[in-house]
Amino acid sequence: MEEIKSSILLRLSRVSTVEDVAELVNLSVETVRRKFARAEGITLGRYIDLCKIVAMAEQLILSDEPCKLICYELGLRDDVGAKLFKKHTGMTMQQFREMYRPKFLATEKNPLVPAELLEAGYSLSIVERYAFLRTIVSNSLRQE
Repeated sequence: MEEIKSSILLRLSRVSTVEDVAELVNLSVETVRRKFARAEGITLGRYIDLCKIVAMAEQLILSDEPCKLICYELGLRDDVGAKLFKKHTGMTMQQFREMYRPKFLATEKNPLVPAELLEAGYSLSIVERYAFLRTIVSNSLRQE
């Protein structure tokens, strides 16, 4: 599974479907789909979406790139990327940037990654980073 996950992360702009992943790792679509779901507990399609959402969120915080360009760099049309992001975070890409970029600029630490875990040398998987992203977003929305 690590080969599949690293292939996705290294080529995130070119990976959109299970078929893309199967081609990268030279396995059939069904084999990749079945093995990934069994090992990771989520579908491969959902994992690809999570990778893109986390990458979008991090780019929104860490860069000044326009939202359209962030989507394009991840292999998404801007309308598709914007819908995917809003579906998972409950806010537009611009709203997310306006809320979290100032926190990054004030501390120079990515607010999407728990500092205590990084200081302990722990690296977060995409699924863990996505779960943390969802937690901070839902906490922020409740406070408004």
